[in-house]
Amino acid sequence: MFKWVNLFNPYDLYSKNSISLGWQKLKLYYKDLVAKYLPTTIKL
Repeated sequence: MFKWVNLFNPYDLYSKNSISLGWQKLKLYYKDLVAKYLPTTIKL
């Protein structure tokens, strides 16, 4: 498992930053990603 964690390490940006960006600043970024890559409804 350590191999995969080590490979993912460069992409883990937010936990390494000493300044917390807060949810409100990140909300628009993630909202746009969700709208781009996920359907508006999920079929169960």
